[in-house]
Amino acid sequence: MYLGDVMKKAKNIVLLIGIILNLLYILLQLFRFVYDCVTVVLQFGFDNLRYFVYNDFFPSLITVAIMLLPVILLILNLKNKAGKVLPIISAVMCGAIALWMVFSFITPAIPQYLIYSKLGLVDTYFTIILHFITSGGILLFTGFALLTVGSIMSLIKSKE
Repeated sequence: MYLGDVMKKAKNIVLLIGIILNLLYILLQLFRFVYDCVTVVLQFGFDNLRYFVYNDFFPSLITVAIMLLPVILLILNLKNKAGKVLPIISAVMCGAIALWMVFSFITPAIPQYLIYSKLGLVDTYFTIILHFITSGGILLFTGFALLTVGSIMSLIKSKE
């Protein structure tokens, strides 16, 4: 067994785990969307439904669109036909989204933490991390981080 064979299996496993984590996030968001829509429609009618479409449905739709690159890359990896361009594009897109997730998580959380600590409402950063974990953000970040690593691993060719 050569290092290339292990790398070939590892990159496919990493890509598959990343895809599964992102699909779990999408299912969580769609479940949240349906639950929120039913609740809002039952209480307030269809007037306030636009908020949930923009905040829950569209991000999931964008995630599904971006997920096409790693899925195609995984299929091409299994057929040994992945070139150089698709892994680079997939790594750049997934890496940019993972970095954006970290930036969008940390940047608004700092002033929120400072306000809460000045008011004496919170003395640890745990509540902000807990919100990130329970909202599914950790699934999305870990999924895109694994997809970035798997895409970079797809650039390495095994010796046939």
